[in-house]
Amino acid sequence: MDASNLEEKLIALVALHIGGKLSRGELLKTLRKDILRLNQTRYCRLVGIGRNSLVDIERDQGEPSEFIVSKAFSPFKLKPMMMRSDVTFFKKCLETSFR
Repeated sequence: MDASNLEEKLIALVALHIGGKLSRGELLKTLRKDILRLNQTRYCRLVGIGRNSLVDIERDQGEPSEFIVSKAFSPFKLKPMMMRSDVTFFKKCLETSFR
């Protein structure tokens, strides 16, 4: 898979997440397995978090810190953000930020 295909796949998955069709945990698990093709142990070594933290994120359990979540998504240059599940609200925020 070349860089443009990776970017397209990443955009498609994040769009599913923003649209509420993919949870944060499902997004991370899909990215880890389908994009990087890493098991949990190797991924944890790569990003510098504990396996229990990764499992909690992927299962959408607990309340991991923003720092841990940031590290977990760092290979994809994704950062956690505050967002309502209302897609219309999100679109308005984007439109406002690019004026």
